[in-house]
Amino acid sequence: MIYHPISSFVTSKSFTDFIIESVEKDKDLLVCFDHGKLSGSNIQGGHVCLLDRIYKLKSLIRIIDPQQNQPKWRMVKINTLKKAMEFHSDDKSAGFWEFVETSV
Repeated sequence: MIYHPISSFVTSKSFTDFIIESVEKDKDLLVCFDHGKLSGSNIQGGHVCLLDRIYKLKSLIRIIDPQQNQPKWRMVKINTLKKAMEFHSDDKSAGFWEFVETSV
């Protein structure tokens, strides 16, 4: 896996462009963020989802959530996801985790 820390995305444009490029190249990305910040609750804690699609014109991202009590597919605002990742910070591995093929 390749880790892309949230701190490497200084602007919203670089954040969004990275997602667009990754989706266009059909890359598989895990997204690590603070669950409370994303859902608007006061409960803090890290969470990981799979990035599924981006709807740039609507400023939305669709994520796939493995948590049992959450909808499997959720639409979230791009800027809300970025803020939840920034809050979680590099110290807690916030950012994108890209799956890569390796030869055995």
